[in-house]
Amino acid sequence: MFIIGSIASMMINFRKELILELVKEHEVFCLCSDYDDESRAVIAKLGATAIDYSLNSKGLNPIKDLFAFIGLCKILKYYKPDVVFCFFVKPVIYSAIASKFSKIKRAVGMIEGLGNAFVVHKME
Repeated sequence: MFIIGSIASMMINFRKELILELVKEHEVFCLCSDYDDESRAVIAKLGATAIDYSLNSKGLNPIKDLFAFIGLCKILKYYKPDVVFCFFVKPVIYSAIASKFSKIKRAVGMIEGLGNAFVVHKME
């Protein structure tokens, strides 16, 4: 089982309960692009394995994104997870496509929040 996000603190703060439930029956790998020693230790305490990948959620460089995508495909092909769960916009898009290329049977994406389309903006 892979859980793919962007930021380690978000993985820890908002996916902690999910990780704790999943590790009871699955081997869980948490992919983020900004792990440090402390966040790796927290993920390990939860019973999961922290894996780095290079996708920059705010980056605009298509060449770097292409290399990050290729790296993600390699990680998926190496570990062959049964399920990929991803959150945040860019990881959802790239992980869904990488899962397809890597022949992963189940990829689930979750984009949170209302987004700007549903927020009332005042015009002045």
